[in-house]
Amino acid sequence: EVMDAFVNYDEIREVASKGSTRSTVWLKNNLQVDLRVVPTKSFGAALHYFTGSKAHNIEVRRRAQQRGLKVNEYGVFKSDKQIAGETE
Repeated sequence: EVMDAFVNYDEIREVASKGSTRSTVWLKNNLQVDLRVVPTKSFGAALHYFTGSKAHNIEVRRRAQQRGLKVNEYGVFKSDKQIAGETE
């Protein structure tokens, strides 16, 4: 499993959390590293969500709401149906 390999990396000082979709570790050089695992159909949405600024994400969600859509780290949704998210 990906998470098992991640949390057992040689350079880890401390495992802060471990789950099936998210884990956080502290390396020996004091760098915090987070790993997220998402379905392929959500990869673009997750990349956008986790690498964009907070202000940008808020604005994207606001504009989506104006169009009757919902945007989160899993995709773009109309009602409960995912209509985008695999790519940015």
